[in-house]
Amino acid sequence: MTVEVARSVKKMFVDGQWVDSETGRHFEAVSPATGAAIAEVPEGTRGDARKAVEAAHAAKGALASLKGFERSRRLHRIADAIERRREELARTLTLDQGKPLLAEAYGEVDEAAEYFRIAAEDLKRLEGSVVPSASPSKLIFTRRVPRGVYGVITPWNWPLTMATELIAPALAAGNTVVWTPATSTSVISVALM
Repeated sequence: MTVEVARSVKKMFVDGQWVDSETGRHFEAVSPATGAAIAEVPEGTRGDARKAVEAAHAAKGALASLKGFERSRRLHRIADAIERRREELARTLTLDQGKPLLAEAYGEVDEAAEYFRIAAEDLKRLEGSVVPSASPSKLIFTRRVPRGVYGVITPWNWPLTMATELIAPALAAGNTVVWTPATSTSVISVALM
């Protein structure tokens, strides 16, 4: 998605689909790098957040039931997609957040992909354990299970890496995520989705 495509999206990504906000209102995203309007972004409401949380709760069982190696494959596919779109995402990041393209934007995009790769590999090594019991004839086995829905709110200064370092491990562990990016860096968030 280029900034031109982001300009035309004007929707939020909820429950695997691009949807309008309940009010249909948008705000103009202005680039700190150029001062130009670069996109119109949906103005989400509490009702929109509620719908996203409800959708995440409805989806949590399906994600939690995926075997770890399948979740790992999916996270690697996300990292692959970020790497394929490196140029586009870095340029969008520069326009949306103001980061210097060569000095920081490419590095942030690379780091975002790497967070998905790290989470994909770490989840393969999640282990349960056997812990001591007060009863000598019993063993207590523990295992890791998804917690449910994670809420992620990210700042403007590292809009990709702060998001992916939280979202990737949550997905790896089988949790669903509702992400609210900083208003001032919403365009790169749409581009990432």
